[in-house]
Amino acid sequence: MAVDVERNLLWHLRERLRLGLCAAVLLHFLFLAGQSQDGTAQLRAFVALVALLGVVLSSLSLARQKPGRLLAEVVWALPALLLVTLWAARLGQRGASPDELLVWLGVIVLALFVFLGSVLGTAFAAALGLLLTLVLVMWPPTGEAADLWRAAGLALPAVAVLGFSLMRFTEVHLTVYAETSSQLRAARLDALTGTLGRAALEEHLGKTAVYARRSGTPLSIIVTDIDRFKQVNDQHGHGAGDDVLRAFAKRLRRNVGGLGGTVGRWGGEEFLIVLPGVPRTDALALAETLCSEVERSALAGLAVTASFGVAALRGEADSPAALFARADARLYEAKAAGRNTAR
Repeated sequence: MAVDVERNLLWHLRERLRLGLCAAVLLHFLFLAGQSQDGTAQLRAFVALVALLGVVLSSLSLARQKPGRLLAEVVWALPALLLVTLWAARLGQRGASPDELLVWLGVIVLALFVFLGSVLGTAFAAALGLLLTLVLVMWPPTGEAADLWRAAGLALPAVAVLGFSLMRFTEVHLTVYAETSSQLRAARLDALTGTLGRAALEEHLGKTAVYARRSGTPLSIIVTDIDRFKQVNDQHGHGAGDDVLRAFAKRLRRNVGGLGGTVGRWGGEEFLIVLPGVPRTDALALAETLCSEVERSALAGLAVTASFGVAALRGEADSPAALFARADARLYEAKAAGRNTAR
């Protein structure tokens, strides 16, 4: 199962770093805009505008309303590159040592990979290398400056290779982690209804029961199934039966989600609802409400009914198996009473 690398932790971290950088650049240049009487005010205003666009694009991206990818990457990179350029100019103005300049060059290249990823980071690092080459050709340095530029020319490819290797390693392993997590989540879910499968449901019930006993809080469960479901399959086909099961599961989740309840498919047309912190009287009222709602409103276009059995945990000696057995017995009582009821 392929998982988009943009959906893993690295992508979220990168988006927040971009948003923070663009916001910092925006605040910095908005503060400085208009303070200078020379031509740099226009440059600062332009950088502030680009940073503002970067903030907007980053916010949209985090909200899953991503604009054009290439445009977004370019706009996110512009504030970083402009800030780096001005930063390097200030280092030169205050007489920074060659070692310090080389260190900052390495930081800049590594930051490109962090902000842009392995592929676009390589592209921008190559662009930075071409820019350095162009500067050396057009304005050949002399003396100590020549040694510094030669050192920078040697250091840039090495740092770029290091940045690419580290970022690619991180991306690959986070992608594998995301795929594995997705597969584990899928294995825990019922493929038809999207609710918890039986094994995951049994595990969840056991953990919830342990917590309820330790904390002294109530725990109730509801066992339910669709009445005469075999007739639905026989008369309308198994496809319609599957649609009814999906609609039934959705109806259950919608009603119990606000209570912190969990819905799972126990098997066939039978479902289990786990309600931590809910006493039996409230769980029974919820089951009666569900029963009435299913009767009044068709599921997947078919008029069906459902029966419900309710039970609550009884002290320290009680077990999840005994709790389920009582709820299942109540379900059979509801069936024997004519179905379409809660017990």
